[in-house]
Amino acid sequence: MKDLLTRALEAHGGLSRWREIEAFQLKASIGGGLWRLKGLPDGLRDVTLRILAHRPMVTITPFGGEARTGHFTPDRVWIEDANGGVVEERATPRASFAGHILTTPWDKLQELYFVSYALWNYLATPFVFTEPGFETREIGPHEENGETWHRLLVKYPPSIPTHCAEQVLYFNAQGLLQRMDYSVDVVGDMVAGAASHYCFDHTPFGGIVIPTLRRAVSRTPKGAVLSGPTGVLLQMSDIKLIPNAPKEKNNAFDGNLTWPRQRWTAIFPCIGKWSTIGSHLIVAQLAQYRSRQEVFNEHILLEHHCLAILAAKSLEDGSLIFRPILPARS
Repeated sequence: MKDLLTRALEAHGGLSRWREIEAFQLKASIGGGLWRLKGLPDGLRDVTLRILAHRPMVTITPFGGEARTGHFTPDRVWIEDANGGVVEERATPRASFAGHILTTPWDKLQELYFVSYALWNYLATPFVFTEPGFETREIGPHEENGETWHRLLVKYPPSIPTHCAEQVLYFNAQGLLQRMDYSVDVVGDMVAGAASHYCFDHTPFGGIVIPTLRRAVSRTPKGAVLSGPTGVLLQMSDIKLIPNAPKEKNNAFDGNLTWPRQRWTAIFPCIGKWSTIGSHLIVAQLAQYRSRQEVFNEHILLEHHCLAILAAKSLEDGSLIFRPILPARS
């Protein structure tokens, strides 16, 4: 029998399909009791998000005004006006939540940070768990709604912005995500921030299955408080998957040395500034990189060194060091 994570990956569309995706574009509305407690009772209504699939980067439009856009990375959040000017920004945004309790108001940049990292996590689950630094372990099953849900304990690496470092995810017999248990660290109170997050309306979009309706409620040691108020209600629609861009074709430089044409102007002005050897080695390294070899091949490195030395002894003009060198085969 396949392990739980493998079943979950397959049920949500599979790793192969996931790796073909660059980003998501979608509409979302989000609100609930947490927003009222944080002094933002309107929540977000019918905003457009673009979310990168494989790293936490998000834009939200409109945000902070009709003609403004919110931008998120783990280390910085900022709001731009229609002309691209920065209206507000904050570095190390997670640190701004220090000392908060459940009723501490959030400003718009804190709301931007919370919504962005949360939605990136939701769309990347469960695929992100295959990335380096994650630890997963199946724990005991759980009975709910007359079904047996299988639980996965996930430990997140510090580099991932998320609700908390350890979370428990519940999957049904088909491997679809039903529930997530976590504490929201940025709330500042582990007890008040303890939540059970339920997933509904699983819908396929381009081969990836996404729960489009989500409800988070408070959680006590006895379990989820389903009859209590809704802390967060999230609805997603109009989800589009943006594929990875086609790999850039290499252009031949002097017949054999590969280099993209748009970079030539950056190379030629440098030739006269460096020694012949230095120029050749730098170009050789960049050509090696563009040929998509993971490690510098010793053979081609030696070949470049020898040619550079010969050129340095016989030629004054650094621009003449380029030779028809074929990159090593991968």
